[in-house]
Amino acid sequence: MIEQLKVRDLYEKNKILMIVYGIAAVLGSFAQLFIDRPIGVALSLIVPVAFTFIFFLVQQKVVALRPFFPYFVVVSAVITVFGTIFTNKVTLATLILSIFVLILASVHNRVNVLIAGYIGSTLGLIFNFTLDKEGFAVDPANVFVTQTLMFVAILLQVRQNRILLKSVENLMIDANDRA
Repeated sequence: MIEQLKVRDLYEKNKILMIVYGIAAVLGSFAQLFIDRPIGVALSLIVPVAFTFIFFLVQQKVVALRPFFPYFVVVSAVITVFGTIFTNKVTLATLILSIFVLILASVHNRVNVLIAGYIGSTLGLIFNFTLDKEGFAVDPANVFVTQTLMFVAILLQVRQNRILLKSVENLMIDANDRA
């Protein structure tokens, strides 16, 4: 019963992650086309989310792939940041996209996924600060400190949720053994 709940939880979290990432990428693509940005910017949003959607559909059928889906989303989001910078330039949006990687990684409430998201988010910020040709991305120290503080806060929340879920799982096992 507990294993069934875990499988269902993973399925639901993957679905939430796909919805959030998908909506963000599709709306972002339409916005970029609407404000007349280069077509490469919209493509840098649509192409990674299209591959992610394909992987999402496959992992629905191949259960063994489900645990890898959140990592695939993190990599796709980092590719989006990188592609957006290369097809246009560093902007406030590319900085925020880098932080968004960390937010996406928090959906699964798993430390390993969160660490992958932190690494991806950090890579995105490094891309922003090293590839900025117009002086837009200033004061990297404050951005990295803020991002790290966000990571620590999310990590503490993930850790606390893991402790709570383990306690509930143990109570369910005890109740089942008594019955």
